Amino acid sequence: MQNGIPTQAVSSGLSREQRRTLGWLRTGVILGTALPLLLFALTASLHYSEVWEEATTATQRTSRILSEHALKLFDTSEVLLQQLDHLVAGSSDADIAARQELQAQTARLVAGLPQVNSVGVVDARGHPLLTSLGFPAPGRVDLSDRDFFVALRDGYPGVYVSGALIGKHSGEPFFSLAHARRKPDGSFGGIVQVSLDPQYLDAFYREVATSEDDMAVTMLSEEGSLIARFPHAAAGAKLAPSRPVREALAKDSGSATLVLTSQVDKQLRLITFRKVGGYPVQVAASVRVPAILAGWARDLLWSAVLTVCASAGLGMFGWFALRKTRRELELANCLYEESQQRKQIEHALLHAQKLEALGHLTGGVAHDFNNLLMVIGMNAQLIGRTVDGMREHPRLEAITRSVSNGAKLTRQMLSFSRRQPLLPATLDLARELDAMVELCAPVLGKTVEITVDVAEGTPPLLIDRAELELSLINLAINARHAMPDGGAFVVRARPLPDRQLEIVVRDNGCGIPPDILPHVTEPFFSTRPQGEGTGLGLSQVNTMCQRAGGVLRIDSRLGAGTTVHLRFPAAAGVAGVVVDEPQAERSFPLRMLLVEDNNEIAAAAQLVLESLGCSVRRCATAEEAAALLEHADPLPQAVLSDITMPGSMDGIALARHLRARYPHLPVALMTGYAERLHDAEALHLRVLPKPFDEHTLKEVLAWLWAHREERVDA
Repeated sequence: MQNGIPTQAVSSGLSREQRRTLGWLRTGVILGTALPLLLFALTASLHYSEVWEEATTATQRTSRILSEHALKLFDTSEVLLQQLDHLVAGSSDADIAARQELQAQTARLVAGLPQVNSVGVVDARGHPLLTSLGFPAPGRVDLSDRDFFVALRDGYPGVYVSGALIGKHSGEPFFSLAHARRKPDGSFGGIVQVSLDPQYLDAFYREVATSEDDMAVTMLSEEGSLIARFPHAAAGAKLAPSRPVREALAKDSGSATLVLTSQVDKQLRLITFRKVGGYPVQVAASVRVPAILAGWARDLLWSAVLTVCASAGLGMFGWFALRKTRRELELANCLYEESQQRKQIEHALLHAQKLEALGHLTGGVAHDFNNLLMVIGMNAQLIGRTVDGMREHPRLEAITRSVSNGAKLTRQMLSFSRRQPLLPATLDLARELDAMVELCAPVLGKTVEITVDVAEGTPPLLIDRAELELSLINLAINARHAMPDGGAFVVRARPLPDRQLEIVVRDNGCGIPPDILPHVTEPFFSTRPQGEGTGLGLSQVNTMCQRAGGVLRIDSRLGAGTTVHLRFPAAAGVAGVVVDEPQAERSFPLRMLLVEDNNEIAAAAQLVLESLGCSVRRCATAEEAAALLEHADPLPQAVLSDITMPGSMDGIALARHLRARYPHLPVALMTGYAERLHDAEALHLRVLPKPFDEHTLKEVLAWLWAHREERVDA
């Protein structure tokens, strides 16, 4: 639309020469407006790359300087550790503590080393035996709770580097390099440590950081403890381990450049990490990304102003030329546009209201009916499991069949309203297609001959069975209307190349006119008299194909019948698998938390879960479950929750909370209404569609059990 006038309407009343002139003017306006902007965008992009490359080079250069400096510092400290180890070799703890000449020797070791606070020896209980700071060593000081002592006592190999600490005796800040002493029998005999002054690093880091614009430099231990940083951070700060950083360092020979949000100042930064030799320490140099972008924006400010002015001037000039050319057409075309737009809006609104009303109606009824079926079905399963001789009882089997048929009915209703959680299953068409087409017999009537043929080698299909059944019924309804005096209804399945298969549904009815054929899959499109059709049948078939990854194609000729081709990908890596195959009896001794607000469903589900070996604790709301887990000891091994629940937190919100708070706790959800299903799929959660049978429940329990076992093995 241009100036309130639709382009199509403007062009329809013009001669060929006038349309050509208008086209050239329009092209000139677009080029005159867009070309300066495109050139500016290209220049800005190239300059951005240069600025980013300069910032990356600066962080890499600085991190290399930091690494080399730290490596010299740690190598010197390790030499001190070796000398001190040699000095006390063969001496008992009592001898080390009693010999004053050892203290004098250690003091001489650190003389002239401003980076060293002290060196010393600590016994196996964590009490100092020797220190370069004076004689005797403060033996009452207990270092057994220090991270470096605990790690070395528990078998940490090599040299351990601690985070920034405060001395218990001196009250001064320090960080340590230490390694374990071994007794003659190989047991832990204490540690030898060098205490380094963080202020030595602070001075160096301040000098390095101020030489670059907006640079921050950091040293941190392998566990994430801050050793030194400029600008300064809180003493004793510890960062959460970053898996992307660790993976990048492992892949890139000890160096990695990433864009991350700093855990210290919460700023988005371009950070270069580098390992310090073979020590469990990393150094990092970083620049704030907003600072990089601000410099880039400042450089381009005047270019942007000039470009916008030039583009706007050319655009205004062209706009006036077009406006003058179109002026005589405006009045008539404006009226045409308004009337057409009003009709389209009214038509679209009417269709949307129909679909929304039908969706809410069918979805709400089916959801409530699913809950009723859930209670009946689970209690029937429970009777079959707990009462001797009842599993094969004809009355109980009749109840189970009725629940299954009711579930299929509600799945069809919810499929129509797009509120049904998909339940894809692997179907062997050679065994299943006959039974599915039998559902079409009442629709077609006795005057229509039904033929079903599945070619040899047809691969299995991964699809929601209820949706496929509903599609076949919809095609049968269309075929019946096309063959009022009877005819043939043929359903064939065959393999195709590239691991695909095709289901072909054919009738020999009156066919579809060519002008109508492109519109038959549109929602509410129908050629039948009002009240005899909804216009949703082929729309549902088309949607089913798309949701299963397939393609719908319809061929039809007037008087020669209609052929519908449903092409699908074959089920990956599966051959001849039959759905609903019974699963071997198995127990799942899981500590299970059940979250369900419906008391009857919760009671039945709890009993069924307990009959399968679970120990179950139930909560009525997600808030109650979250509060219970905060104080649970031990934690449950798995959580099964309904999605739709009262309160401020539903099942999806509970799953997000549990994933953040308890990342190793497996969660499965159940629902009879898929309005929030896409949120569950985004979180990669297992979803049980209500009502579910014992076989489906066992599959989910097996999944929960397997994830519990993986966590234990880890």
